[in-house]
Amino acid sequence: MRVKMFLAVLLLALVTACSEQKTMFPENFANPGVNTPPTGWLDDAAYSDGKFKAWGWAADNEDGSPVTRVALYVDNKLVGYAKLGIERPDVAKTMQRPDWAKAGWQIEAQIQLPSGSHKASAVAYDKMSAFTILSCVKPGQFEKEFLGK
Repeated sequence: MRVKMFLAVLLLALVTACSEQKTMFPENFANPGVNTPPTGWLDDAAYSDGKFKAWGWAADNEDGSPVTRVALYVDNKLVGYAKLGIERPDVAKTMQRPDWAKAGWQIEAQIQLPSGSHKASAVAYDKMSAFTILSCVKPGQFEKEFLGK
C-alpha cells in the first residue's frame, strides 16, 4: 500500500513539475503532427574518375526551401552534405509552392570506389530535425544505383 501511495505522489509531482516547465521540450514535442518531415527526390547520382556527384531537391511544408541539411550516403557510408538553395522553378511550379523555388541541392565529392555497382541515398532534414530518406526514380525506392568506373 505504501509503495502505491509513494508512486502516486511521485507521479503527481512529476506531472506538476513538467506542466509548469513549458520550455522543457520544443513546442512540437507534445504534438508531433504539427511539424512534418521534408519531401523531395534524389534525381540522379554518378561516379567517374574519383568524383561522386548527386543532385535532387528537398523542401519542407513548414520551412519552405532550402531545407536545413541534405546528407548523402554511398553504400551506407556518409559522403558529405549537399550544397543547398539551388534554383528549381520546376519544383515550385509543379508543386504549386513558390516558397520551394530554391529546393535544389547537389554534391560533388572526391571518393574512391571500386568498379561495379554502388548505391546512393540522401536524407533531408528540416529546422526541427525531422528527416526523410529521399525517394529516387519512383516512389518507395530509396537508393539510386550507379556504376563505379
